[in-house]
Amino acid sequence: MQNKIYCSTGCLISRKNNRNWRLLKDWHTKISADAFEFMMLDSYYGQEKEIVNELLSCGMSFPVFHLNKEIGTLISDGYYEDALYMLSKDLAFASSLGSERAVLHLWGGVTSDSRFERNLEACSAVLEAAHDSGIEILIENVPCSASDPLTRWAMISEKFPNQKFIFDTRFGGLHDQLSKFASSEMVDNGSVLHLHISDYTGPVMSFAALRPILHPHEGIIDFESFFSSIKMRYHGTLTLEAPVVREDGSSDLDKLNNTLDFIKMSLNQRK
Repeated sequence: MQNKIYCSTGCLISRKNNRNWRLLKDWHTKISADAFEFMMLDSYYGQEKEIVNELLSCGMSFPVFHLNKEIGTLISDGYYEDALYMLSKDLAFASSLGSERAVLHLWGGVTSDSRFERNLEACSAVLEAAHDSGIEILIENVPCSASDPLTRWAMISEKFPNQKFIFDTRFGGLHDQLSKFASSEMVDNGSVLHLHISDYTGPVMSFAALRPILHPHEGIIDFESFFSSIKMRYHGTLTLEAPVVREDGSSDLDKLNNTLDFIKMSLNQRK
């Protein structure tokens, strides 16, 4: 069975084209992805119904929805009610788009995981809201300032044994945890259901190196080795998260498709 490869809408929509999601209607048929991951942005609030109607009517599908990244920041800073309100709005939007899974930054911002008890405490309410919406939450290996993502995952799993996760290669590069993840039982046991693919320039723990977001082979991650180590074992989905928006707001679809093809060939050519 081949892994489904998705494209994040964040690859195509940014401030450079005024976050104009309508551009997706023209571009999506030219992109060699199996479907799309919808990246939630602040400017989309109030446009949800219009976005759903227009994007679904043109044939797009969004199996995965990336929740607003500010949810994790709000939780880290102790604003639980605001975080849960934003979460509820995003989950309703995701449900309208037909998404089955949602990516969550459980922590974030300057506070990051330095007060992780807040993030862990919020999990029950977050997962309950997701259950009520019929959408499965995947917790991402978001950069940490006090510990590291895989340690935080272990703490979450101890309290919520059935919780599922999403591994981001760029964040894995930041924390030098790509090899540790690739060799772990998490690849085999189904606890990680989704991957985000983008490159990292290094060095380890250089938060400044997280931007710009790079395509495979533009940074230091050995994607050939990474994919080779997991391809017989990993049966989840992947999303390319590396942008291709030019300064004039147009998108380099050839570059996008070349990267998508590289991921497909690397992961789906099983022996």
